[in-house]
Amino acid sequence: MDKVGTATLFYRRTGEDYSSDKRLVNRYSTDSNPQTLTFRIEQELQEVESIDFHFLSQTPAMPIAYIKILSLLIEATGPDSKSSLALLTARDHAKIVENFSMTGLVFNDRLLGELYVVEDADPAIEYRIPEFPTADPRSRLKFEIALEYLPDKSYILARDGFLARQERDEEHMRAIESRIAVLEKTGEEFDRYRNSPLWNVFIRAQRFYERLTHARKDGAINACLKVFRPAWWSRRYTNEYERWRTANGYQNRPDE
Repeated sequence: MDKVGTATLFYRRTGEDYSSDKRLVNRYSTDSNPQTLTFRIEQELQEVESIDFHFLSQTPAMPIAYIKILSLLIEATGPDSKSSLALLTARDHAKIVENFSMTGLVFNDRLLGELYVVEDADPAIEYRIPEFPTADPRSRLKFEIALEYLPDKSYILARDGFLARQERDEEHMRAIESRIAVLEKTGEEFDRYRNSPLWNVFIRAQRFYERLTHARKDGAINACLKVFRPAWWSRRYTNEYERWRTANGYQNRPDE
């Protein structure tokens, strides 16, 4: 399905009508949003009375339901293209309706921002040039518009769904960032404890206790005691009955 169309800028002098021999054409694509269309009128600015911009001089097979105007710029540029004088800069609906005559578009402020509903096959905006604003009579007119062509209502619903998912993802990211901040703070506190003298003493005592416990389980301590401990050491706490058993050849139960 074709997603490319054309937009046309007509211009005229005082007492003339808009005609096909005084027009500039630019191509747009619904896949290139947002996009900027630039028109440069080669006729001297003082000879131009008004311009008429048609958004949909040729539309793609997919109908355009909404148009979102991001910004409008009209300026006079010198013949060397190095000097310029801005005649109008508009970035919101109030500024646009104040300076342009609009046909075929109805303003609608939605979740996506300021949109214009396309209610005519040929929506357009017209701008009348004020008195010649520059001393150089050779200046030319430049018209630049940044906008989005939104094909149909399903596209708007898809964008609304995307924004809703984006908001949920942002909330999830904020929750993750909060958890990371808590973990970082906990890590900083642990580092302070780990570097404190009291913590180091505790760690050394714990490691000594663990080595002692493993040595006891492995029998190393008991073996050393049996080698170096004299026989009377094990008999110093025996009673009469235990001494009688030992004298008669009975063996006491070994230590666990």
